Amino acid sequence: MPRFSKADFSELTTGDLASLTPGQLAVITAIADGDGYETIAANLGISIGTVKSRANRARWNITRSRFAAAQSQHVDTKTALENGDCR
Repeated sequence: MPRFSKADFSELTTGDLASLTPGQLAVITAIADGDGYETIAANLGISIGTVKSRANRARWNITRSRFAAAQSQHVDTKTALENGDCR
């Protein structure tokens, strides 16, 4: 899965952010700021593996949040996924 960029971060909704734990939010914010995994790990006092895990889980939680939002709005989820609306 691609890394978060500043453009990706600016597209996150309140619902997306609410789906994240504080640790996940700290990691993706640092990634969006352009920090590398080693720098993030050092700044947060966690291992690089934990940084990667939190980034991956954040991406997964955002995808789940968007999928749930699409379902609650009775959007055709197959079409939404094909259009990138649930990325």
